[in-house]
Amino acid sequence: MRGARRGARHTFIWEGIDGSRIFTHFPPADTYNGTFSPEDIDRSVHNFKDGHSSGRSLYLFGWGDGGGGPQPEMIESAHRLGVEIGRAGDFFEAASAEANGLTTSAGELYFELHRGTYTSQSRTKRLNRLAQQALREAEMWSVAAGGDYPSSELEGLWKTLTQSPIGRPRPSRATAIAWRSSTRRRTRAVERRHARGRWSTSHWKSPVGRWKTNFFGSSGMTAAR
Repeated sequence: MRGARRGARHTFIWEGIDGSRIFTHFPPADTYNGTFSPEDIDRSVHNFKDGHSSGRSLYLFGWGDGGGGPQPEMIESAHRLGVEIGRAGDFFEAASAEANGLTTSAGELYFELHRGTYTSQSRTKRLNRLAQQALREAEMWSVAAGGDYPSSELEGLWKTLTQSPIGRPRPSRATAIAWRSSTRRRTRAVERRHARGRWSTSHWKSPVGRWKTNFFGSSGMTAAR
């Protein structure tokens, strides 16, 4: 997990707010753009804070953030240095089985390095938030309207949202095309969600008398009238 607050440990047990626990590892090289240079590997080894309780650490290599991924020269360097290349899932399975005496950390793992970052895709990210809010309201008003709940329609809208991530939709040269496509999908999704919400509110049956006024907000906050 890169970007989280640097603590006293790289390998530990994390305890969630519900008491559940999970084996956790922060790659000590602190990068997802590793090149397998000797300097990078040496830094990763010397930065690792839990060698006394765990004999394994993870190293992420390749050009990340849509940069093209692992390159042939990186893999060649790994072979020359005698570094094992494998799957992250296999690493976690082996490391969690072999580790002993790990400390437990409870509470939020805050991503402080992602705070206040710039973006060139603010429009898409704003649409993503608007789509989330509009879908939440569409679900709420659909329940309030009664009758048949439009589960298939709303599920399809949720899939449109979740299948268009705000991170990196496509790698390398396709990024600009993917961003434009993602923006169009989100714009249509917001419009459809608002349309569903308007239809539901127009069919909402008032639970009180005809001379009463109902106030209902979607924010979850209460107000006195």
